[in-house]
Amino acid sequence: MSKASHDLIIYTDIDFPYLEESFLNLYKILQQGFDVVPGHRGKDYYSKTPFLRKIISKFLRWTLKTFLRLPTDDSQCGIKGFNKKGAVVFMDTRIDRFLFDLEFIKLASKRKLKVQIAEVDLKPNVVFSKVNFRILFRESLNFLKVLFRK
Repeated sequence: MSKASHDLIIYTDIDFPYLEESFLNLYKILQQGFDVVPGHRGKDYYSKTPFLRKIISKFLRWTLKTFLRLPTDDSQCGIKGFNKKGAVVFMDTRIDRFLFDLEFIKLASKRKLKVQIAEVDLKPNVVFSKVNFRILFRESLNFLKVLFRK
């Protein structure tokens, strides 16, 4: 991110699982003057999701709504966009694993950046990876770090 030179930045998961229209949607919202635009996977996402991943995702979303009161309950959606203000906040994240997204959204909210979610859609043939319990445990520790970060 520190090498990005454009005023608007969009990143996604390495497997590029979102429809091209989702990227355009984020870009259009960023052009309206929002600082941070996190993607938001709609209810259709759960119709394609394996059971365990669905339970973990719904629990995390509930936790975000209940305890952190962030501008989105879908911090782990793998597509986000931001402008230069958002880039400054992004560079302040400390988590270098999966929950860097959550930390970024929390910091953006705390610093009063203008955040607008964008509905996104997965490509129809996305294959979900298996849940790795070792990674899940490590990310639980990172969740606590984000939760208590000032």
